[in-house]
Amino acid sequence: MSQRTQGLASRRAFTLIELVTVIAVMGILVAIGVPAFRAALASSDKALSESQFRIGMETARQLAIQNSSRDAAAVFFYEPGGRLTIVPCLYVGTLLDWKDPAMTSAGDDVIERDVFVPVPEIAPVQLPRGWVVRGYAAAGTLHDDDTVRDNENGWYEPSTARDFQAATGNSPVGNWVFPETGFYPNASNVASLTPAEAPVQGAKRQTFLVRYRAGSGNVDPSESRQCIVIDPAISQSVDNAGTVTDWRANLTGMQATYKKIADAEDRQRVVKQLLAIQNFNADATVDAADDEDRRFFLGNVSSDTVLCHPVTELSLYREQSLARAIGASGVNTKTGCLYKDIQNANDRPEIDTALWGGSAPSTDIIARDINLWLTGKLQVGGPGPTNEFIESDAKLFSIDRYLGQGRKLGDDREVTP
Repeated sequence: MSQRTQGLASRRAFTLIELVTVIAVMGILVAIGVPAFRAALASSDKALSESQFRIGMETARQLAIQNSSRDAAAVFFYEPGGRLTIVPCLYVGTLLDWKDPAMTSAGDDVIERDVFVPVPEIAPVQLPRGWVVRGYAAAGTLHDDDTVRDNENGWYEPSTARDFQAATGNSPVGNWVFPETGFYPNASNVASLTPAEAPVQGAKRQTFLVRYRAGSGNVDPSESRQCIVIDPAISQSVDNAGTVTDWRANLTGMQATYKKIADAEDRQRVVKQLLAIQNFNADATVDAADDEDRRFFLGNVSSDTVLCHPVTELSLYREQSLARAIGASGVNTKTGCLYKDIQNANDRPEIDTALWGGSAPSTDIIARDINLWLTGKLQVGGPGPTNEFIESDAKLFSIDRYLGQGRKLGDDREVTP
């Protein structure tokens, strides 16, 4: 009986060779299955990103159709390290704002900008992490400090480390712009803020939107008016030592208007009131100072606002794919994109050139390559008649004028960098 039991036990056990064989087979299956699994996840994310993109656009369009007197907009936001969000907003009024964010005194050039406020009853739509939308800025629409062109409009103000592509002779061309809504610091001096000092960094916040006409949901391709979108910023300030503080904590008097906007349950009503009130600064006199203070609180310079421009061409893509295609090692680990993170009070939206190691190209070349890759025209080694094209997974969309929906552009893409 004992011998028979031992024989059965030995037949149930695995030999070392059998174990090694099983482990080897499992390793082969994993090696085959993991790439396939990753490809399936990537394909799923790609399909989900396009689906969410269309839902976000249609949500804003339906909002316009349901409002017979107020336009609606799909506004694109990106917070460093997070996901891109499409926020439905409604028009609430018009603000006489400084044309150039550097102009901060009465008598400087001013421009009418329509003001939009997010609709709290409608949830924003988020794309899968890593997927981003860029908007096509037509030639001549971007801010430029070249006095020859004299285009000081404040939208994407120039930066030495985040350039845009220009044609020969430094003449403007179209560029694909990133939603720079979260790349800014607030004022670092929180001890004694004045209305002019508190929002000084706010002009660095900019993005784009698709605007839908009230009642019809149509999109007017000729619409060129800039817009202000109310979006109270994170109530934090970062000084040069990296110390984070709440810059709203010490605000009193007129400066408390910042708190009023940020804490309001019905921001549409509050902003309408602030736009309409004549004696804005409550000094018993209606004068030019009222409009000037209103610009500080609701205009482009305010950190509670984002400067936008209507676009009708959009690009949906994966930021990691773009980074690899243009020679970067990847994306910034903190921001999740090509931009560096904001650390100091004087920082501004900038490309993280450290992603290229010690051989980073100039920022205007980076801008050129971004434009080329998004339109499927980037070549190995740069533009040339014999150089191979680098595959692009970017999807270009042109917003249909009457249907208000994104029409996908094929290989015959009409938008050229």
